[in-house]
Amino acid sequence: MKRTSFFLSIAIFLFSGLSVYAQATQDEVNHYYDAAAALQSKLKIDDAEVTQVLQQIESAKENILWLNKHPEDTSTTLTAENFALTQGYKKFEANTYTSNSLYGFVILYAESYNLMTNGWKVHLSSEFLGFSGLFEESIDISYAELTGRTYNVYGDLSRKDETEYLSNVQLYDSLFEQDVPVLYAKLTYKIQTWKRASEYRFLPVKCEIYRTDKNKLVKTLNMLDMLPQTFTFYPQYDVRTAQELYDDYVRIDELLASEEEMKTNPKVYQEKISKGFKPHKRNTAYLTTDTVFTSQDFAAFDIKNIKLNAVDFNVTLGINDYFYAGAIFGYCYNGNGKNDSYGGGLVGGANYTFVNHIRPFAELTLALHTNMDFNIGFGIGSDFTVGKILAVIDYSFGWKFEFARLANKTATAKEAIRAEHKFSAGVGFTW
Repeated sequence: MKRTSFFLSIAIFLFSGLSVYAQATQDEVNHYYDAAAALQSKLKIDDAEVTQVLQQIESAKENILWLNKHPEDTSTTLTAENFALTQGYKKFEANTYTSNSLYGFVILYAESYNLMTNGWKVHLSSEFLGFSGLFEESIDISYAELTGRTYNVYGDLSRKDETEYLSNVQLYDSLFEQDVPVLYAKLTYKIQTWKRASEYRFLPVKCEIYRTDKNKLVKTLNMLDMLPQTFTFYPQYDVRTAQELYDDYVRIDELLASEEEMKTNPKVYQEKISKGFKPHKRNTAYLTTDTVFTSQDFAAFDIKNIKLNAVDFNVTLGINDYFYAGAIFGYCYNGNGKNDSYGGGLVGGANYTFVNHIRPFAELTLALHTNMDFNIGFGIGSDFTVGKILAVIDYSFGWKFEFARLANKTATAKEAIRAEHKFSAGVGFTW
C-alpha cells in the first residue's frame, strides 16, 4: 500500500517541532557509549603534546629575556633555552596534530531533524588552551549519510518505509538531545607561529565526521571549508631580532598568498601540492660507493672498466630550504690496493624539492686524501625519499691533483692533474 509523502512531511514537521516525543531506550543509548569507549585506545590525541610544545616555547622565551637581564643566573643557559625554543618551532613546522570530540577538545552538537534539508545540522566548536572559538564550523548531515538508508520523501512511501523513516528520525533526535555520541569528529590541524609576540595560528587541515558505532566516515571538511584563527598568550614574550621579525612577516605573507591561490584556484594549487612544490632542507646522512673514469676512459666507455673507486660517508645540513653544507669522509681504493688512502672534505650546494619524494641538487666538493691527492668536483644528483629513508644518485666532473707525484718528480705538472668523471650511488637517512 502506498501513501503520499505529503502526510509524511506534515507528520515530520509536527513532531520535530515538539519538545517531547518518543525517547531512545537505555539500550540504544548504551550502544553508542560502549562504541565510544571501545574507540578510546584507537584514536590518536595530541592535545597534551601541543600544550607541552607551546609551554616549552613560551617558557624558553621568558628565560631568554630573563638571562639577557640577569647574566649572573646560572640555573640555565642561553644556549639551552635557544635550543629549546628552536626545537619547539621545528616541531610545529614539521607536524600536524589530531584531536576529536570523544576525548579531545572538539565539541560536537547536533540540532533536531530539519525537514527542509532532510537531515541534521551539526555544530563543531572547541575549548582548547583556555581559548574558545579556535575552531567553529557547521555541517549538514543528511538522513541517508547518517542511517545509510535512502528514501524519497517527496515521492510515495510504503507504510513500512514511512514508519521506519519516522522512527529513525525520532530515535536520532532523542539521542542528539541527550548528547549521546552518535557521531564523533576527528580534527587534523597545525599550529603556526604568527606575526606578533606570543601569537599563534590555529589552522584546521581536515575534519572528518564518523558514525561512532560503526566507526564509519560520514562526511569530510577540507581545509578550504574551514577558517583558521589566531590566538595570543599573555604575557607576551618576543626574542626575535629585527631581521627575524622581518623574515617572519615575509614568510607569513607568502603563506597567506599561497592560501589565497588555493581558494581562488584550488585545482591548480592542488596540482602543485601533488607534485611536491614544497621546499625542504637537505639534512642527510648516507653511505655512497662510486666509480671513476678519466676523460679518455669516458670517451671509450667499456662496461668492463667499471670498478669500485671509493666508499664515502656523507653528512649534509640544510642552511635553509634551498642551500646546504656538509662533510665527506671516505676510503679510496685507487685500483691496486698499494696506494689506498683515506680522505675527507667539504661539500656545499643547492637543492629543491619539486616532485614528491624527489629532491635534485647541485654541489661543489673539495677533498684531500692521506696520499696527498686533492679533488675538486662539480656534481648534480638527486635524492629519493620515502619517509626518512634516503637513496642518492650523483654524477660529478672534476680534477684530481696528485701532489705527491709532483713533489717526487715522478710526473710533470700536466700529468699530475687529471680530469675525472665520477658516478656514485648510496643509501641513508634524511630528516
